[in-house]
Amino acid sequence: MKIETIEAIPLAVPLLKPLKMAVADVHERACLFVRITTSDGLVGVGEAVVALYFSGESLVSATDLVSNAIGPALLGRDPSDLR
Repeated sequence: MKIETIEAIPLAVPLLKPLKMAVADVHERACLFVRITTSDGLVGVGEAVVALYFSGESLVSATDLVSNAIGPALLGRDPSDLR
């Protein structure tokens, strides 16, 4: 079994009311979903919250990182190899 595809799916949902925090006012909830499909047809989905004010990472940069760096490095690898 090998990893065949890795998809980065960005999602930003506007909040009805801004969330006031010590470091920022948050107007939307930004998440990056990642879907991995194996050669055996297994599908795994993960999700990460993206918060520019906290990590310095934007939804665009996180999507780019998974699509163009991390994803290609994992293609063809065994998904059970957690090293």
